[in-house]
Amino acid sequence: MKYSIFILFTLVSIILTDTLTMVTKNSVEVGILNTVAIGLIYVSIFILMYLPFNQKFSIPMTIRISYLLWISWCILNLLRGAFLANDYFDWKFLLVNSFSFTFVSLLFFVGLNLSLVIKIFGFVLLVMFPFFWPFIPIGYLNFPDQPELYARLVYPVTFFIVFIPFMKLKWKILISLVAIASFFADLTFRTNMLKITISVMLLGIYYIRNYIPKSFFKWIHLVFFITPIMFLILAVTVKYNIFQEIDKMKDLSITEKSKQSTVKDSRTFLYYEVLTSFKSSKELILGKGANGSYFSNFFGFSRYSSEVAVLNIILRYGILGLSLYFFLLFSISYLAITKSNNNLVKILGLLIATRWSLSFVEEFTQYDLNFYFFFLITGLVTNELFRKMNDNQVRTFFNQLGRW
Repeated sequence: MKYSIFILFTLVSIILTDTLTMVTKNSVEVGILNTVAIGLIYVSIFILMYLPFNQKFSIPMTIRISYLLWISWCILNLLRGAFLANDYFDWKFLLVNSFSFTFVSLLFFVGLNLSLVIKIFGFVLLVMFPFFWPFIPIGYLNFPDQPELYARLVYPVTFFIVFIPFMKLKWKILISLVAIASFFADLTFRTNMLKITISVMLLGIYYIRNYIPKSFFKWIHLVFFITPIMFLILAVTVKYNIFQEIDKMKDLSITEKSKQSTVKDSRTFLYYEVLTSFKSSKELILGKGANGSYFSNFFGFSRYSSEVAVLNIILRYGILGLSLYFFLLFSISYLAITKSNNNLVKILGLLIATRWSLSFVEEFTQYDLNFYFFFLITGLVTNELFRKMNDNQVRTFFNQLGRW
């Protein structure tokens, strides 16, 4: 019981840090607020470190090895980054951004604990979704051009959409309303729109599950993992650029409010700048360390991070790190799809697979609500007890939310 309070502290802390990040991103006098945010992050990480060392979990060997390899490589690159750090900014990025992103994956162990999961889900439904509506006008007042604050603070809804068939009516209505509000709160926030659209499509799979073959989940799972890699290979070998092909549709997708295209190609130059910044094949394979950077001709200065998760992983951890990340997500999502008695875990397995695809488009690699709930869900679908539940038992599990 006491530890569950500390876990809720980590959730409240990340809500506060995400809010501070958004509200102060255009401010100058943010020293104290940044210090508070960093302090909350570090306290939260130390709380998360308690669980894997003090509870025993039944984790399939493939996933256990994949996870240990991923986090070990990340930690090794933190140490490597410390040796390579040259100035204040190198140390700042290393100790704040890279350190926190490395250990946000500890939420995997929280997801393995069903009692903690129900506490977190209860907080989302009873506190975050009902009381975060004021952040819509706050977002518009602070960032009229990009009022994405509300959408970022209700990021969990991109997962909760697929929970709808297993929820009580009041939660179904609340989740639906929040999803709609999040989608339309900022029509230039393309990744959020994509995530909600994908979740709605996966939700539809549940309702037509009796009309699709059992092999469907395996095939679509493979498509989500292989397709972005194929497009990347095509771009390098035969110069077929999927982003430029989609960009040709931009005249059909202009939002009235912002007059910006929702399919404009803003990624090709990022791929070019990051991938051409490596000085050797060895550096490409191993990465530049957890505080690695590249010089951007577009922005006119060196950057520690881009807007594309895959590029950030390659930049810091190399092709080797990206491969480890691939095997971690693939093994978890494949387990969810092939070793589950309920449809929710199978759909969540596909949702994890879609996040691999989306990581080639965006996904900021940082300690935020997005990755907080992402790694929480990876742990949940790995939990053997949750995978053994049938659909009715999953509904019973979610019925506990009303008694939170």
